[in-house]
Amino acid sequence: MTAKQKRSLGPAPLLYPEPALLIATYDSNGKPNAMTAAWAGICVSDPVSLMVAVQPPRHTHDALIARKAFTVCVPSEKLVAETDFAGMASGKKYDKFATCGFTAVKAEHVDAPCIAECPVILECLLTHHQRIGTHTGKLSKSICKI
Repeated sequence: MTAKQKRSLGPAPLLYPEPALLIATYDSNGKPNAMTAAWAGICVSDPVSLMVAVQPPRHTHDALIARKAFTVCVPSEKLVAETDFAGMASGKKYDKFATCGFTAVKAEHVDAPCIAECPVILECLLTHHQRIGTHTGKLSKSICKI
């Protein structure tokens, strides 16, 4: 491809593929909640840490800041519809665990729920958060792999 064949797409979130992850927390009433996040990934290897971008208006945002703990639940292909719903519906209006048929299991190492139907779960402690534009980046230390 030559320089003439390339064109600028401008500033846009263009890294693909992005994983669809379920971020699970307890809300201020202690009720399990989950949101879908695609803007997440490993950012440091020692200590093993990941970053998740969450907009402040999201129901999960305040729970992450208050509890300083969450789980990253990696859904299987069987959970496509549920993962989509968790990204479209607000935990302020819906009990996503009930609607999606998720089974909440208390995490072993952090104050957050696990989604039992997910084959891979990372238990995370919030270590830093930084507002960057429209999102707050949450840097967490992964302390347990299931």
